[in-house]
Amino acid sequence: MMSFSQNPFPSRSHFEVSGTVGGLRLTSSSGRPIPVKNLSQNIEILLPRISTRIKPNTLSLATGDALSVNVTAGDAALGIQLHWGPGVALTLSLGYGYHPNETSYDAQTRLPAVADAGDLPTWILYPEDLPFGEGIYYLRVVPKDDLESTSDRNLTVGITTFLAHCVFWDEAQGTWDNSGCRVGPRTTTSQTHCLCNHLTFFGSTFLVMPNAIDVHQTAELFATFEDNPVVVTTVGCLCMVYVLVVIWARRKDIQDQAKAKVIVLEDNDPFAQYHYLVTVYTGHRRGAATSSKVTLTLYGSDGESEPHHLSDSDAAVFERGGVDVFLLSTLFPLGELQSLRLWHDNSGDRPSWYVSRVLVYDPVVDQKWYFLCNSWLSIDVGDCVLDKVFPVATEQDRKQFSHLFFTKTSTGFQDGHIWYSVFCNSTRSSFTRVQRVSCCFSMLLCTMLTSIMFWGVPKDPAEQKMDLGYTESHQLTV
Repeated sequence: MMSFSQNPFPSRSHFEVSGTVGGLRLTSSSGRPIPVKNLSQNIEILLPRISTRIKPNTLSLATGDALSVNVTAGDAALGIQLHWGPGVALTLSLGYGYHPNETSYDAQTRLPAVADAGDLPTWILYPEDLPFGEGIYYLRVVPKDDLESTSDRNLTVGITTFLAHCVFWDEAQGTWDNSGCRVGPRTTTSQTHCLCNHLTFFGSTFLVMPNAIDVHQTAELFATFEDNPVVVTTVGCLCMVYVLVVIWARRKDIQDQAKAKVIVLEDNDPFAQYHYLVTVYTGHRRGAATSSKVTLTLYGSDGESEPHHLSDSDAAVFERGGVDVFLLSTLFPLGELQSLRLWHDNSGDRPSWYVSRVLVYDPVVDQKWYFLCNSWLSIDVGDCVLDKVFPVATEQDRKQFSHLFFTKTSTGFQDGHIWYSVFCNSTRSSFTRVQRVSCCFSMLLCTMLTSIMFWGVPKDPAEQKMDLGYTESHQLTV
């Protein structure tokens, strides 16, 4: 006999076994295995599950409401476990797509009264008991005695639903299979009871199942503000905040569109026929932006360019975290670039400038040169200089961890982080701020919808105030 806390057998089957795995094998006195299969009487296997705290859904017996149960696997056994006080028997009725009653139902059972409050009666329905297979079933629970005779009791029952499979490890096929195994009547959320006609390894898994969502019924909750003030107020505030943020994001998108352009330098020689695209990245540090007039000179193997003022008459440049692209023209190609010179006149109310890096692109030969600056051009920060010459970066320089980490992190936050990028979006990204805000709003609503699917919706105000529980539907596979 062997037992494993986790599944030791990798498999590609649709049974995702993740719980306890146990096996039993018989051998002769010589150590040869004895095959045990196709028995006339099933072997019972009890597999305990790791204790998990499950809050059942509360259902009022006085109102006659029904609980919706979403069956997502037609070949699984449906388990319905009740949390109910001792001394009173219950009648359970199940209907496919409709609310059952005393005379109309698809399945019905009577659970006897339990003697101990710790005993949780469970109703196991096999696939043959669910002729319609997958779909939405409605469960109705009524006490066997009249309500008048039980008026002094708490007429609220807790219900936990789950789906269960019994599977075994097929060594020949290398997969999990359910042939010759079925779920036993003693299956609960704390243990799995299997009936199999052979011996091998057995395992278990536990998967939370979502509740069915009725869109029309959910929408009706907004019409009852007095009964659902928290939900309605929360959704209403989210919608108002979304509209306000979208207005702000639209204005920022318009500003970004104005910046997302190639700036043709005004001091370019009109007779110059050779062009370079110069992309300047301003750092993200505090005070990195500058109001000074910046000048650049390129140095190549075949000569150097004239000094050019990097400016734009229509919009501000060199803002914190900004990316500015300039078209620089020369009378002749400079050959292989070797260095560039940057300096500014230290003018304006924010003269200091932190330049992160510069990219120069030659569209004629389709070649790029990288200049890793990472320097302050300031009289009171860093090296306290306004004029610096930066050599072209080698392949080894560009592969340094510090450079890769900073560039990947910066790009990831500006383009990949859906929340952060709303406020620090790249001006040249095709994914606008309005679209990002809409995605964030959709994620919030989807999160609320998921909460409804997995935790349920209170059916009356008393449930909201007393916090009596929520629905959890689970899939249990062995």
